[in-house]
Amino acid sequence: MIRNLDDLKCAAFNAGSHYFDPGTLRFFKARPLAVYSGPGGVYYVESQRWTLGASDSGRFGVVAKVTFAPGDPVFKQGPSFKDLQRCEGAGIDEHLTIRQAHAMAKRLAGENTHD
Repeated sequence: MIRNLDDLKCAAFNAGSHYFDPGTLRFFKARPLAVYSGPGGVYYVESQRWTLGASDSGRFGVVAKVTFAPGDPVFKQGPSFKDLQRCEGAGIDEHLTIRQAHAMAKRLAGENTHD
C-alpha cells in the first residue's frame, strides 16, 4: 500500500523504475511533493519547471495517478490539463499552480494527505 512519498519511491525502485533517480528528476526539473491516497486511488503531485531558450515558465504543478500493473507502479498523468484547469479555475493557456495540483489530487483521491 502506498501511504507516502517514501512508499512510492520504494515501490518504483523495486519495480525497476528510474522515475525518482536524481538524474531523472534533474532532467525534468521535477520535485516530488506529496502522495494522496483514498477511495478514489493514489495520486502523486510534483512540481516541474520548463525553460525554452531565455524564457522561464516558473514552477507548476503536475498530478499523476499511480496505477498498478501486476506488481509494479505505473505513473499516468492525471486528467488532461484542460480538465484540471476547468475544475481548478485556471485559464485556458495556464499550467496548474502547485496549490491547484494539491487540491485536485486530494479531491480525486478522496482523502488522506501524505507528504
